[in-house]
Amino acid sequence: MSGEQIVREEQIDREALLRGLPLFDGLSDDRLAALASVAWVSTVPAGAAIIEEGDEVLDDEEGLFLLVAGTVEVRKGATDTSDGRLLRTLRPGEFFGEMALIDAHPRSASVFATTEVQYLAISRWDFHRRLRSDPDIALRIMATLAERLRSRDEDEDEGA
Repeated sequence: MSGEQIVREEQIDREALLRGLPLFDGLSDDRLAALASVAWVSTVPAGAAIIEEGDEVLDDEEGLFLLVAGTVEVRKGATDTSDGRLLRTLRPGEFFGEMALIDAHPRSASVFATTEVQYLAISRWDFHRRLRSDPDIALRIMATLAERLRSRDEDEDEGA
């Protein structure tokens, strides 16, 4: 499957996509299959807000997003792709929203589709249910969050 092409949902290998995430590195096939079974696919048009900064995180809505096709921009203080501060651009195989899996704080940034985007999503509630059966997932997420915070701090230091 091409990483840039929007495809039919039944063509998407959820397990393979999740296995490619550092978050789930080393997860058993059974546990990975359980996570994949609760993931769903969605497509949004270019310019759409996928996440809006300040929005509440509801347990039954998307928590973690994995890009299957297209690109998104993560922006702080933005109402669309033309304002606010660009934090990063994400491409197929990259993910966002992992902070929402950990806490129920409002979204810390907005995410906008810069092209038509297809993503795989897992809700916070489903993720927490799986987390109870495999606490190692929490350790992987904490390591990923720490890495992203360090990267952001380095970027801010360079800009100072």
